[in-house]
Amino acid sequence: MLKIDDSELKAQLKGKRAEEKLASDEEARRRTLFENQSISREEYDRAAYALKIIQSEREVTESRLAKTEIVAPFDGMVGLRYVSSGSNVSSNMLVTTLQDTDPMKVEFSVPEKYAKQLKSGMEVILQLGDSQKKYRGTVFAVESKIDISTRTIKARARIPNPARELMPGAFAKVELTLERVPQAIVIPSQAVIPELSGEKVFIYNNGTAKAIPVKVGIRTESQVQITEGLHPQDTLVLTGLLQLADGSPIDIRHLQSE
Repeated sequence: MLKIDDSELKAQLKGKRAEEKLASDEEARRRTLFENQSISREEYDRAAYALKIIQSEREVTESRLAKTEIVAPFDGMVGLRYVSSGSNVSSNMLVTTLQDTDPMKVEFSVPEKYAKQLKSGMEVILQLGDSQKKYRGTVFAVESKIDISTRTIKARARIPNPARELMPGAFAKVELTLERVPQAIVIPSQAVIPELSGEKVFIYNNGTAKAIPVKVGIRTESQVQITEGLHPQDTLVLTGLLQLADGSPIDIRHLQSE
């Protein structure tokens, strides 16, 4: 990714390798003489020590030379370049950015009342902005505490992104299935009328409107789960709710079955 001028270090390394060659030859000659008992142990040790010193100096130079090149620690996409050839750089200077985009990681928050249901391995569905395309992924990490300022718990998921359609920093909508309720009664949210004592809906009952108190469960942007009050066979009134009262006559003009 980045290479700084290393000509001086290369020259130093070339000199150290030449010195190491001479020292290695000297050590070999002294070892032969020592084995033939022509020199003392001390004389041989001095030659061996000199070789090790030069070898360590060569290794230091090689290490400094390796640091003149910056290599990406992982595969990814490089962004804009913020330095030009010949510029002076420092350790805190931004050179470029590198993004690992496959898989993509997404961080999201869930209200604290669902904290116990949020677990690693759960499937998430991701949508970008107004796009209707859905991307599926898996939760791989959940925060160990509730955020006291937002009363939410954070989680992270991995989303496969082989086509590079998802970009880091983008705003996304995350859909997470915390629980599956078999045979749940779900109605459009506009059919629920809030009251001081709770919430109610209107159903069709022999030509008249009948107000039914209900208890709601899980909510989405457009639908509400009804946990008490309604039955699957009830005919729910969806329009003209502001003009209705308990016992008002109703004329059904459009019946929708789901």
